[in-house]
Amino acid sequence: KVDTQLSLVTQKLLSTMGAVLSAVQTLLAQGMDRLSGHLRGSSSGTQLRKEVYSFGEMPWDPELMQTCYREAERSQGRLRQLVVPFGFFGTRSLMFGAQDLAQ
Repeated sequence: KVDTQLSLVTQKLLSTMGAVLSAVQTLLAQGMDRLSGHLRGSSSGTQLRKEVYSFGEMPWDPELMQTCYREAERSQGRLRQLVVPFGFFGTRSLMFGAQDLAQ
């Protein structure tokens, strides 16, 4: 039974991880846009180093992480569909792993 459903399971897992990574990509793009805007406003080498350093640090921002949390919740719902046919009970640990990756 698993063999016939393997492509569906694989597709579901890949789409879930892809959605989480897409949320991370969006956050990084927003950060790069902010960095670019700051850099256009300043030609100082010192300011450039400061902005690049602060982007690399990316302090914890709960508001920014809400995007990742919402996607993780949606993903957990999609993965729950695998419990009935396959007894796949690892959705919580998989989503925590995806959240760790996103953070």
